[in-house]
Amino acid sequence: MVHRRGARISERGYTIENMEDGRPARKPVTGGGEDTIGLAIPTDFAALKERDRTEAVAWRQYIGSTLSSLFNQGYVAVDFGKEPVTHYILTKTDELGGENIFRD
Repeated sequence: MVHRRGARISERGYTIENMEDGRPARKPVTGGGEDTIGLAIPTDFAALKERDRTEAVAWRQYIGSTLSSLFNQGYVAVDFGKEPVTHYILTKTDELGGENIFRD
C-alpha cells in the first residue's frame, strides 16, 4: 500500500518513509506525527561495505543522524522488520507509557 509522498505502509500499519522504487533510500525521515514508523536500512550491510565502502560510510552516517533526530523527537527503537524491506521500527515514547531516556 502506498502512503503520502510514495512512502510504503506495511501490513502492520506503520509507514516506512525512506523508500524509493521499493528500496531503502537516504532521504529525510520526519516521523510525520505518526506514533509508529519504520526506518529502512540496507539488507546486507557487510556486502555493501565490501562492494562500495564510500556508500557504506554514507549509509552509516545517515542511519546514525536519522536515529538521533528521531530519538530527540521522542521515538524509541522497539523492533526490527524484514518486510517489505529490512527496517527498524520506532514508536513514540508516549505510546509505550514511559519516559525516553535518550531524549536530550
